[in-house]
Amino acid sequence: MAQHAERNGTPSGQGPRRSTMPLQPPHGLKGLHIASHEQLMRALPVAAVRVAKQPGFSVMLLLNPVLALSHYGVTLSPAMRHHVLHMLRHPPALRARRDTLEASLRKTLGEPAKPLNPAWLARFVFVRQKLIALATESQKPSHRPRANAAMVAALQAGLPAPTNRYPELRHRIGVTSHLGLAPLREPPGRLDMAAPAPSLPPSAAASPATLSIEQVWFYKDLDPLVAAVVELGTIQASARRFLTPDAFRKTITGEKSTAFRGWISDLRIHDRPAGPRA
Repeated sequence: MAQHAERNGTPSGQGPRRSTMPLQPPHGLKGLHIASHEQLMRALPVAAVRVAKQPGFSVMLLLNPVLALSHYGVTLSPAMRHHVLHMLRHPPALRARRDTLEASLRKTLGEPAKPLNPAWLARFVFVRQKLIALATESQKPSHRPRANAAMVAALQAGLPAPTNRYPELRHRIGVTSHLGLAPLREPPGRLDMAAPAPSLPPSAAASPATLSIEQVWFYKDLDPLVAAVVELGTIQASARRFLTPDAFRKTITGEKSTAFRGWISDLRIHDRPAGPRA
């Protein structure tokens, strides 16, 4: 899909911002039902023409392609809905790794792994793998560096030093001004699987009933199966999120705003798969 971006610069007092204006769904389109990948490929040229003729609704393809296509008269079977969303949540290499881990863990555990479920993680670590609870309370796991980490550090270093803005009050109260950048909360999807976990003492408390994926990271070097679960958790946590049906409906009516609608005016669908990238 190719997209045309347009900045939403509606001046104050000149009507509602585009991101909160109701959208007009496409109309007058004959229904197409898709039940296989082959049918989906054959339907792409038809979908491309429909989107091009009624582009005002096409930004919704970014927010939930399955629901948006249904408004263009292209409905998918339950299996195909899962297939499409599954394919779009990760790039190909990461998707292949996720599928491998999910299949391997299901075979070993006899059930699907649920690395983002705190209760399941605690049972897996303490009951199934019989690991001793560690004192992780004050510990922070390692995360992969962000692409803009050097830029943020440079900005932080270039900020002015703290100054006393009201020297006349120095005998009464210290009022200091200081600019800073709030630290970003690192998401689970950025946990560093290559970094070694520190050696921690056993916890003085009983094994907890729940564990976060960040806490389980400290156990990954103690058990290869735990490492596989943590890796799967980092992949699942980094998956692209799509709007729920309710949020999708509210975005159409303007009850819910979204940055995509504010910055992107319309999209185009390629009527054939893109070739390999150089």
